[in-house]
Amino acid sequence: MSAERGKEAPSAEMEWAEDLAPIPPAEWSRARARHLLDRAGFGGTLEEVDRLAALTPEAAVASLVDYHFMPDDHLRPFEESGVYDPSLREFPETRPAATR
Repeated sequence: MSAERGKEAPSAEMEWAEDLAPIPPAEWSRARARHLLDRAGFGGTLEEVDRLAALTPEAAVASLVDYHFMPDDHLRPFEESGVYDPSLREFPETRPAATR
């Protein structure tokens, strides 16, 4: 893989980063696919960005929203990160900021 793959000029992204208008298929790109994954909240690998970029904008969004129609082999098995600490579930009442 090229080190340049996935890099776009920052100014090009800034022109449309906050634009909520539908994206015409001719303007759909890897940068926009990456932005979609970032805004969806989970980001993506280069392969996932490429997969979305190969779709139309509508199909890319549908693949995220209508995930239950995706074949099981499309989803990777869950990998426990080890970050969750069960002892952090119960905070003392003296820590209201943590219990809100």
